[in-house]
Amino acid sequence: MIQKQNIPKFTSEAEEAGWWDQHREETAQWMEEAAATGQTTTLSDVVQRARQRAGTTPTVTYLKMLLHEALQREERTG
Repeated sequence: MIQKQNIPKFTSEAEEAGWWDQHREETAQWMEEAAATGQTTTLSDVVQRARQRAGTTPTVTYLKMLLHEALQREERTG
């Protein structure tokens, strides 16, 4: 098993892109291991969970609400 490196906090999108580019090989290995052991979440899994939790609210509306709440929370925490 590969030792997963801590992903740093980035000050810019360019810095983050550079970091991911420099660590491309090891992150590919992390993802392969995660997929092999069932530790990944697919978009279809997320949508299915949203459908279950949305109740009578249309799924797209529910997802928009979740995204809005997450963005507000991120703005508050900086």
